[in-house]
Amino acid sequence: MRNPFPLGRRSGAGAVLAFAAFLALVGVLYLSVSLTARNPEITELQSPTAEPGEVLTIRGRHFGEARGSGRVRIAGRYPVTNAYISWSDDEIRLRLPEDVRSGLVYVETEQGESEGRLFTNRLQLPRHADETVDRPGRPRISEVSPSEAAVGETVTISGMNFGHRRAAGTVLFLPGTVQPPSDDPPITLAALDRNPLTRLRNVATPAIKLGEYQSWDNRSITVTVPDGANSGTLVVVTDRGGSNPVAFDVSRPVGEKRFYDKRSFAFREELIVEHITTNPHALESERNALHLWLPAPNDSPVQRNRQTLRRNAEPLFRSPEGFEQFEYRNLGPRDRIELKHVQIVERYAVETSISAGSVPNSYNTASQLLRRYTAADRYVPADDDEIQSRAARSVGNQRNPYRKAEQLFGLVRALLSPEREGNGWDARAAYDRGAGDAFDYAALYTALLRAVDVPARVVSGYLVPPDLEAVTHHWVEFYLPSFGWVPADPALADGMHAEAFTESAIEAEDPAGYYFGNLDSRRVAFSNGVVRIPSLQPDAREGEPRYRYALLTRYEQLSGNLSGYTSRWKPVRFLGEY
Repeated sequence: MRNPFPLGRRSGAGAVLAFAAFLALVGVLYLSVSLTARNPEITELQSPTAEPGEVLTIRGRHFGEARGSGRVRIAGRYPVTNAYISWSDDEIRLRLPEDVRSGLVYVETEQGESEGRLFTNRLQLPRHADETVDRPGRPRISEVSPSEAAVGETVTISGMNFGHRRAAGTVLFLPGTVQPPSDDPPITLAALDRNPLTRLRNVATPAIKLGEYQSWDNRSITVTVPDGANSGTLVVVTDRGGSNPVAFDVSRPVGEKRFYDKRSFAFREELIVEHITTNPHALESERNALHLWLPAPNDSPVQRNRQTLRRNAEPLFRSPEGFEQFEYRNLGPRDRIELKHVQIVERYAVETSISAGSVPNSYNTASQLLRRYTAADRYVPADDDEIQSRAARSVGNQRNPYRKAEQLFGLVRALLSPEREGNGWDARAAYDRGAGDAFDYAALYTALLRAVDVPARVVSGYLVPPDLEAVTHHWVEFYLPSFGWVPADPALADGMHAEAFTESAIEAEDPAGYYFGNLDSRRVAFSNGVVRIPSLQPDAREGEPRYRYALLTRYEQLSGNLSGYTSRWKPVRFLGEY
């Protein structure tokens, strides 16, 4: 580099002055940098003691107007990107991850690192040894009768403070002595006080599905043992906290069900509504509303831990059946709606081992489940005379529901040949044609089962091959007394989509045998049976998008002075497997 002050051309005094000017310039630059690039500084943690899932607010200065490459470190760990809710120069808000530990909180930016502030995970605080001491309002179990029952059998829970109606109350079946990982706090009654289903979603089986609660009052609950429950303890949870745990055994007179080969799939759903029109003759004061029901993976023993990673709108509410409702009011021609979200869900393979001779021949005739899943619906023609006759001829005098299901599984494969594109939503047309897609196989098999009084339902969702080029798919679950739901996939058993998969769970040597009672984990379910959604307004009109990955009775509904719109439901896109 050329010397800017060649001493050979300047006098000694000039060199001194030049050097002094250079030092002054360096000082100005240093002062400028020190004033504009300061280390971040934390002045306050708004919630220095909190639990996983709660929002931590960090206040201070010099965080930067946008996050950029900035990040927060808590007890040596960095929350994932989607945990950050907002980031400004003087405040950061983030949602605490499930594995958060107690320790020092730091803010890191390109300018440096702040000093640490102490954060404490409330669930890791020392607690009194006797946590079963009653406190006002906490539910308390005095007796569970019987103390042992099979899936689908009725249990009565006696005690106090359950609430005069169920509301958000839940009965949890916890397997064994719950042992979380060694670096997590033990599950205690205090851990049940806030968001119990999130806290225990990895281990608990909640009774939340159709007909599982027969009665609920302040001193007594009658509930049926839910599918997937295991021996361990039973707990009642209300908005006042969790009850004392009581030992409970789940008997298995029929057989066993095993969940294995866990996979986590991330996916994106997107819906666009535009070209909105209103009635020009309506009064100016007339209001309108558009309700949209977006399917989402539901919780079940084989599908767990659904989490939203990113979304651009919050639903009005979420349903246990696996959908989210969004509401938009007072829309005009210039409005445009975009719904986008990215979620992740865990999926397990399921394997059943059933002793056919031990399966009871009869069901509880008062069961809501029996009534609902043996009746015809808009997709399942169980009341069709020809289908009823064919099913009856196939099973003959057989009374065992498992044997009936086995025989009809062979029948539906004999009746249909695989085709990629069916003929709409008409299983009877597929029956007449002798060919069908995955929906036709599932709907026809379900109709045949219901025709001989075996409860069954169509499960709808996606198959997810290794290349993530997912395809819409439908399979079946049928219900056995004292056991629960049994999976079956007649389409894959008949060779459909075999070329899309390369893993052994799909390439079973005997697919017809494997896919009766067992199921791989390369799939995500968006509806188990038809999800019934009531009309919200008396003047509402309906719209139904042309997509097939969930069976809802309603997807869109408009009311008031809305006269029309267009909706585009984009295919679900799978982003990764973890």
